[in-house]
Amino acid sequence: MTKERLEELKEQVASIGHNLGPAFLEAEERVRTEVDKLVPTEPEPETELERAKIVLDLMSSHIRGEYLLPEPSAAYTAVGFLIIAAYTGVTIATVPAISVAGDVAILGFIYAALREEIEEYVQWRRKAEPDYAKHEA
Repeated sequence: MTKERLEELKEQVASIGHNLGPAFLEAEERVRTEVDKLVPTEPEPETELERAKIVLDLMSSHIRGEYLLPEPSAAYTAVGFLIIAAYTGVTIATVPAISVAGDVAILGFIYAALREEIEEYVQWRRKAEPDYAKHEA
């Protein structure tokens, strides 16, 4: 990882920790671009990256008011992202592999806890985008 990329990641994590909503929307396109590079475009078994993309899409839609989650679910997800931001901020510079593994684990917990809401969200998105999250729901 280049020094510039590391600094950019530190700034993103810091901004998410201080002000989750606007900072999330501001960084969303960059995060989505990185995730899109990693998510396979050919039909393959579902991956953690696909799940992460769905959770990011869900939170983005919630923040914009397009698809509202129940308050407890939104709070659970926001706390999960805050934990990811704090955990990554502490570990990314010293042990990046452990940091990424921890982030994936936390996203897995969020995904498991919100499975029903995520399935409803995927169905809602598929009405507008039939190919959305082909491997989900």
